Order: sequence, then structure tokens, then C-alpha cells
Amino acid sequence: MNAVLLAVLLCASALPQSVAAEDPTTEHFAFGVEYDWSNMNTDFESMTGLPLDDILADVMQSADDAGIEMLLLEEITGTSSMVIDQYEDGTKMINPADGSGSKEVTKHVTELTIRHGGIMDMAMITEWSDARAGWDLTISGGAEGVVNIDAYYVEYRDADGLMYGHDVEMSMLTEQSIFFDLQGHVEADDGDSVMPLNVHMEMGVDYSVDNAQSEIMYSEASELYQALSALEGGDELHWGIGEGDDDYVYWSGMDEADTNCEWSGYEYECHTIETVDAYWDILYDADSCDWYGWNAEYECYGPGYSYYFGYCEHYNNSGQNMYACTNDFGWESDWEYYLYDTNYEDGTNPPGVGHEEWDYFN
Repeated sequence: MNAVLLAVLLCASALPQSVAAEDPTTEHFAFGVEYDWSNMNTDFESMTGLPLDDILADVMQSADDAGIEMLLLEEITGTSSMVIDQYEDGTKMINPADGSGSKEVTKHVTELTIRHGGIMDMAMITEWSDARAGWDLTISGGAEGVVNIDAYYVEYRDADGLMYGHDVEMSMLTEQSIFFDLQGHVEADDGDSVMPLNVHMEMGVDYSVDNAQSEIMYSEASELYQALSALEGGDELHWGIGEGDDDYVYWSGMDEADTNCEWSGYEYECHTIETVDAYWDILYDADSCDWYGWNAEYECYGPGYSYYFGYCEHYNNSGQNMYACTNDFGWESDWEYYLYDTNYEDGTNPPGVGHEEWDYFN
């Protein structure tokens, strides 16, 4: 029954998707390949030198020598085929995207037809018993699959062989199922204890693409076929649609309010402050901030106040004294050397120094 159903599916899939009258003068160039899976055992032996049927026979004979009745069965049937048909299907007028005006192009058609259907069945029937135990088992399993693909591809080329675009129409159907059966019984105590077995498992997967279509017009005519004609032995040609990875630009957005990017000669170093004002106190009216080593801190004096910080930097901001102070960098004056690379070239220091994220970009 499985073989009959598979044959019906294959016959139905071979029917054309649409029927149209063809010009009898159209010249077709068709080629393809087909494989009959019933030849699998013979071909396997030809490629590997291992006769599968003889191996199974040896296994059954070994079981018989051990007093075990065993029959091994396996069968693979089905057909896989791929056919490619190429031909010219008249001309049409198009308007290329490059604005060069109306062009007459010839439709170069390639039709791809793939058909696959196969059934694989395996079984083992075995029986054995002695005065204490025994079994009588039938184990079987198999897989069935169908794959149908129809693709219709058209290239639009002018009289000089320049290609201006292509269309694709495709449909696909796949069905796959597997099964496993275990029937029989295992017994012990000379048949006084019997455990019957009846296990069946089955799984199937179906997938289909009813009609996938794309119509692509190139921004400029492609010289693919001229490049192919110019190839010599050992040459390689790579061709694709759209921009390649080498042409693509990756952009990273940054907020210019708290980011400084500088070109280092081979990449950009971008310095982003996580929190602008959390780590720095800016003193605009301080008279002085001096390091007092005896208590390991800076003491800053201003009109009516004095503050203590772990670290301070002095800047001349348009003639006005300014101190940027923080407690986050520890409590020693050596920090001024560690912070040198994070200061701006004009001598100022961004709020949040020491809490940056550095990124590098080409």
C-alpha cells in the first residue's frame, strides 16, 4: 500500500504546474540525472566492496549457529531525478533603473524540476527459548519521503549580453515520515512469566512553499557573461546581487554631548562618560587646592569654606581659576600621572574621568 501511495504522489507531482502552448521552433537545451534507489545495495558494494546482502546473511547464519531463529529484511525503493531545461522565450521592452532609456531584452529561461520519492523498510523477526527464558519478537521500522521542487528563472539580456535583471518563481513540497514497531513477548520461568510487547511510534513532517516570487531589476547592467567569456583556466569569478560585506558600513550612534572621538592613526578612539556629574565637583571660586601629604588629601579654600578631596586638578578657564575635584581616584597625588591620557588636549578634564567606556572603531 505504501508503494502504491508513493507512486500516486510521484505521478501527480510530475504533472506541469500550468499548461501553455509553446512555439514549436523554440530550441531547448535540457539535461538531468536520475537515480533508482532499488540499486542502492549493488552500488554500495561497488563503492565500498562490502556486500550488504551477504553481511545480513552471515548475521542470520551466526544467529542460527547459536540456536536463535532470526530473519533480517531490508528494502529501499524510490527514484530521485533533477532536470534542467534552458531556452529563449521571446523579447520584451524594459526601462533600466540607470535611466539609459527603453531597451529590448531577450528572456533567457531556466526551468528546474526536482522529484524525489523513497521508501526504506527494515525488519527483524527473531525467536529463541530454553528451559528458563525466551522471546518471540518482530521489530520493524522505516522511512518515507517525497520532495518536489519547481523553479522558473528568467534573465533579461540585451543583444550585447548585458543582463538587466532577473525573475524567480518557485514552489516546493516536502513530506517525510518515519515509524517504529515492536511486537511480541518476552518470557521467563519456562513460560510462567510472560511480558507482552506492542509498541508503535510514528512521526511525520510536512512543509510546502506554494508560490514564492521575486522580480529584481539591477541599478546598472551586469557584465557577468562578458566576464565569464574572459575566464581562463584556473581563474575564479565571484558574483552577487547587492553590496558585499567589504562595501557595507557599520555605524555606531553616539551622543556628542558626552563623547569624544579622536583618530589615532589606524582607528577612532571614542571616550564615553557614563555619568557626567556624579564623580567631579567643579570649584569656580576656590582660591587654592593644596596637597597635604600628612593626611593624604587635597584641601581646597574658597570664600568662607574649605573642602577636602582625594584628588584635584587646576585649570585656567578663560582667565578664571577652576578646580575639578573628586574623591573617587584614591587618596594620593600620583593620580595626576595616571589620569594624563584621559585629559583633553586643551588641559581641561571632562566630568566623570575614571568612569569611561572606551570603544575603538575603524
